[in-house]
Amino acid sequence: MKVLKKILIILGVIILLLFLISLLLKPNYTVERSVVINAEPMEIFPYCNNLHNWQKWMPWTKELDKTAVYTFEGSQSGVGAIMKWNGKEIGKGKLIIKKEISGELVGYDMEFDEGSYKSVGKLLLERVPGGTKVTWGDYGNVGFNPVGRYFCLLMDSFMGPDFEKGLNKLKKVIEKK
Repeated sequence: MKVLKKILIILGVIILLLFLISLLLKPNYTVERSVVINAEPMEIFPYCNNLHNWQKWMPWTKELDKTAVYTFEGSQSGVGAIMKWNGKEIGKGKLIIKKEISGELVGYDMEFDEGSYKSVGKLLLERVPGGTKVTWGDYGNVGFNPVGRYFCLLMDSFMGPDFEKGLNKLKKVIEKK
C-alpha cells in the first residue's frame, strides 16, 4: 500500500510539473518552407489561388489517402473559394481563401475536425534572381491547452516535410510547362 501511495504521489507531481511547464511554453506555432521556381510569379499564381489546382501539387491528395473525398464551394479561385476534404488518413477539414494579391499572395484560413483546430496560412510569391521564391506558411494558436502547447513544439517537424514535398511538387509542375 505504501508503494502504491508513493507511485501515485510521484505521478501527481510529474503531471503537475508537466502542466506548470506547459504554461511557460508559447501557445503559437509557425511552419514555413520556401522553394525557388524558375518561372514568373504570374505563371505560378493560378496554382496558388485556384484550389482545384492544389490537387496537382499539395501533398495531401488521393496518393496519400485513397479514401479522401474533396469538394469545392464558392468561387473557383480567389477570395471565397473553399475546399473541403474528408478521409481516413487526412481527416476532415476545410480551407477558405481569405485574401489575395495578384501575383504576390494567397492567404487562407484552415480548420480540421469541424473547427476544433484552426490555423491561418499563406503562399507568398517573391521575385528573386533565378525565378520566384514561393514561401508556404501556416500559423496557429492553441490557447491555454497544455497538451496543445507541447504539440506547438513539434508542429514544424510534423508539417514542414509535407510543405517541402508540396513545394517541390509545385516546382516540378510549373517547370515542366
